[in-house]
Amino acid sequence: MWRTDILNVDFYDFEYLREWRIKGNAFDFSKFPQGDIIVVAPDTNSLNHLVVKFDMKFTPYVNCYTGDIEEDWSEEFVREWKGISVDKLGIDNLLDDFAVSGATILQEIGEDMVEKLISETPWNLLTKK
Repeated sequence: MWRTDILNVDFYDFEYLREWRIKGNAFDFSKFPQGDIIVVAPDTNSLNHLVVKFDMKFTPYVNCYTGDIEEDWSEEFVREWKGISVDKLGIDNLLDDFAVSGATILQEIGEDMVEKLISETPWNLLTKK
């Protein structure tokens, strides 16, 4: 839930906002469906560090020449969370939680992120036609 008020400390008392703070050191998100949580980060680079999981995948294969089992390692970049960056909020004019949810609706938990990460590199952004 998003809550906004005009900040005018001379005429309004904001002490009630203390009740909205989460008590304790951590909040347990395990009871919420992972697809319902949207991570908000200051920029795209920070967002990718938070929502994309990097892993190495091991795939054994048989070397036809020697008959030995060889190892093949490949990099995997997988979406763990839905997310949006604050700088995108301003560009796309996303002003409420419904607009943010709509902007992340096509994101799928577990999707391969390699092409999306490559398409957002500075070189690709400069060379797009």
